[in-house]
Amino acid sequence: MKRDYNYLSRAGLVKRKKTIDMVMRLYVHLIKQERDISALEIDILYSLLIDLFRNLDVSWEVYVREVTGSQYDYDSVIEYLNKNLIQIDKIRIVLSLIIMANTDNDYELSEITGILEICNRFHLNTEGFMNLINHFEFKSKELITISFDQPFISVFNSLFSDYLFFGRDSDSDIRFRSSFIANYEMLLLAIENYQFVAPGLNANVLLNGVKLMPGKLYLLPKDAKIHIGDILFDRNTLWKMYENRESRDEITFKKSDYDFSVIIHNNHHTFHVNNGVVYLNGKTMQLNRDYNVFYDDAIQIKGYSAFQLQDIIKEKMRIGVDNAVPHELYINFENDYYYISRTETSHSLA
Repeated sequence: MKRDYNYLSRAGLVKRKKTIDMVMRLYVHLIKQERDISALEIDILYSLLIDLFRNLDVSWEVYVREVTGSQYDYDSVIEYLNKNLIQIDKIRIVLSLIIMANTDNDYELSEITGILEICNRFHLNTEGFMNLINHFEFKSKELITISFDQPFISVFNSLFSDYLFFGRDSDSDIRFRSSFIANYEMLLLAIENYQFVAPGLNANVLLNGVKLMPGKLYLLPKDAKIHIGDILFDRNTLWKMYENRESRDEITFKKSDYDFSVIIHNNHHTFHVNNGVVYLNGKTMQLNRDYNVFYDDAIQIKGYSAFQLQDIIKEKMRIGVDNAVPHELYINFENDYYYISRTETSHSLA
């Protein structure tokens, strides 16, 4: 969801800038303690800074130069951040430090001690973070969770703006139409190439068939499949949606019997039919009119297979190609799920 910081008062903007300044001082202090910082660590920090300074009128490069050349009390920085950061921002900072420390595939005792000290001073439960460190070090397969017990909507006050919100609410980035879907089902965030999700209070989100519980932030495994209602998102689709959170595109689907465009803006999709018969949830879309389409909607070109928005994200070249009634279908079983495909796969049942 695109956060609007224009509503902040002058005092609010001043406080926001100071808090970001203190986050900068924390990172600079920790980097100065490193004997050898890798290019990948710099890349992770760079992406964090780009997001933090997105809505400020000062470049992060200026801040880095000023902070690097100044003297300040580290304990005062930690104390200020503990008082002024919401819990999700504290968690993100600790997660980023753990992931940065993992870039050399080895954790030094001093790194772990420093991370746990910050956890304690931020009043965060250390168990989940230690499990994450063990996961990286020993390649454990257990589901990793981080305690996140503040109200879900507190994230709207985050310093960061790169979250994706899934739900029925009009402010959701990934929006659903069904009344059975909660206003806010789930949020998604990413640090480097790791994805984390947290379900809302009234959510019904399944991860590989297991219901996610509120009050936790989950690390998505590589084989992650997320179910929200009847809609399935695999990890690759979630990545594409995350990368499209601030993008704009227009795709034209055109053949002799249909012609329509899909305008994509920050993962919101608008359909405009110029010619042919295209159905939205079984009803014909009128020509030359815009329709907002949600992720649980069914779209069908007359005479062709129905599809949904995630099909556009995954394999847009196949839309409007397959006939509505195939000659044969295959039943597949994979990761405890049954699904149907038009072609035989290694998971097809005999």
